[in-house]
Amino acid sequence: MSYTVPLKALTNDVFEYGRRDRWVVVLKAFFDDSGTHLNSDVVVMGGLIAPEDGWAALEVEWAEALADLGLRKMHMASCEGRRGQFKNMERGERDRVVARFRGIIERLKGRMLFSAVSRAVWQKVASTTILGRAFPDPIDYCFNSCMRHAMESRRTTAPIREPVVVTFDSREQSISQWAPLAKGYEKRWPDRVAGFSFGSMEKVLPLQAADIIAYEVFVFQCELERLGKEPSPRQNFAKLSKALPGHGGFSSEQNLRGYLSKLEAGVSQPPS
Repeated sequence: MSYTVPLKALTNDVFEYGRRDRWVVVLKAFFDDSGTHLNSDVVVMGGLIAPEDGWAALEVEWAEALADLGLRKMHMASCEGRRGQFKNMERGERDRVVARFRGIIERLKGRMLFSAVSRAVWQKVASTTILGRAFPDPIDYCFNSCMRHAMESRRTTAPIREPVVVTFDSREQSISQWAPLAKGYEKRWPDRVAGFSFGSMEKVLPLQAADIIAYEVFVFQCELERLGKEPSPRQNFAKLSKALPGHGGFSSEQNLRGYLSKLEAGVSQPPS
């Protein structure tokens, strides 16, 4: 089951800051979560944003790759763990599968967006404060951050900021928390949010691309937690990071306390 909010109809006139502007390209962002199992040290939401025509091209290539490889879907954790469709694949074959899909993502020419937080730090800051009441689970905080990252994104050549359509993987237990948050952004900043929806990876192919980003950020941030310093990225993440600019990051205790101060002060500013 998935929950979907119908997208607004977009015409060749876009109303921004009280005036009509010429037609602009709609950006689309897709996000997936990682590390939401209770024994994980880090919680992540990550994905990609790009113009809608780029996503159309990705979907064609992604479907062709799935058919060529005999896969129902590309799921990074299953691939790395040799589970399900990947259980009989040796390392070399799985590396070739990952490289095939990474190449499709690189050709998207989009931007990586992500938000990550340590469970231990989250518990320390949020358990007895308004932060924890606003976001009952750290993934809710990451969801909110990624909504914001999507709204802050723009193509470097665009004269004005394009409206964004945002799609999240349908995490059933979180929809009741996430839908009002997303609806609030859509209502407060209608010039930025053209719509939002929730879907499944099996039916919405771009969410499989988002899954790869979320997984790689999760692995990287787990290593950061373990080592206490920035680790060397895995080859797949290093190549993605080289090909695609990123926006987002790991929320430290200082970051969370700064956000907490804004919540306590009732500060709510539109994205810059």
